[in-house]
Amino acid sequence: MIDVHALANRATSLVNPNVPITWVRSTGYTTAGDGSRTPTTNSATLAGQVQGLTSEDLRQTDGLNISGVKRSVILRGDVEALVRADGKGGDVLQFRDSAGTVRDWLVVLVQETWPTWCRVIVVQQ
Repeated sequence: MIDVHALANRATSLVNPNVPITWVRSTGYTTAGDGSRTPTTNSATLAGQVQGLTSEDLRQTDGLNISGVKRSVILRGDVEALVRADGKGGDVLQFRDSAGTVRDWLVVLVQETWPTWCRVIVVQQ
């Protein structure tokens, strides 16, 4: 089977290099005796493409009332937004902004998900 993501990434990374991204994956929560909940996570470091949004992405996020600094991120893995049925919150990606500061970016929308990669929309926290 041809790894289309790898082929495309070789070409796009010549213009827009991959950046290191820490994926803080939501694994649910634990419940204390008093009923309070504490989120649980695990982390992994990946490389991915951070891009601006297309006009279609902007229309879709506007329609969902998502505001703030937004980016599109393409990377290997199954990054998730809020999954209420599984009791999970949104995953967070950590990467540098244009000023070089590492920021938290909340995954608010999964645009595409495939067996080897995904494309998500994130909002700076």
